[in-house]
Order: sequence, then structure tokens, then C-alpha cells
Amino acid sequence: MGARSADAGGCSVGDDDAPAGKAVARQARNAAMLQAYLGGESLTEIADQAGVSLSWAGRLLRDAGVVMPERRQGVKRHNLDVPAIIREYRDGQSTRALGDRHDTSYQTIRRLLLRSGVQLRPHGKPPRQ
Repeated sequence: MGARSADAGGCSVGDDDAPAGKAVARQARNAAMLQAYLGGESLTEIADQAGVSLSWAGRLLRDAGVVMPERRQGVKRHNLDVPAIIREYRDGQSTRALGDRHDTSYQTIRRLLLRSGVQLRPHGKPPRQ
């Protein structure tokens, strides 16, 4: 693999492995990606427009010197009252009802309960007595 190079046009990776025309096209694409990012477009929009993966777009921008925001895994829900949700679940509320009540999805409630060590009930309605 060729050496990495960067110039004022952006972050060219492995340009010396490709014919000059492809290298110039890649440099122009990378410069356009950088300008789009600096102009406020999201990484997802930039990757879609450039026809590259999200991770590759991020790498190209980081190689160009862009300091990317901290990587996040999903949405952090700091406003959920975890003790209340656990108490309500243990009192018989379903994950779906709790999701509706706390303005989130039942999957988020389920994940929160599991991470809190709560034993989940079987799916579905309880059997008739």
C-alpha cells in the first residue's frame, strides 16, 4: 500500500497507488467532503453524497485534521427515571406501557431493565387462572 499523503485539498489516502487521474478525482472528492463538513453537513449526508461508507468518510475527514465529535452508541436517555421504571415494571406494568408512559420505545425500557439486573417476565399475556 502506498504512503498516505495530505495536501490543502484534503486527505488523500494511498494516492500514489492509483493513476494520476484517479488521484486527482479522489483529492477533489475529499476536498468537497471537507468543505461540506465545515459547511455544517452531517457525516451521513457527506458519505451518501460521496458514495463512501460512513466509517470511510469519517476516516478521510479525520485524516484531513477534522476533530470529530465523540462516537456515540444510540441516544442517551438521561431523563428517564430508572428507579420508577423498575418499580412500575415490578408492580406489573408491561414494557410497552412503560415505553408509552415515559415517551420512549419498549426496547429502550427492556434494555434499561436488563442492564439494571431486573428479571424480565415472559412475553405475552399471563395465562388465565
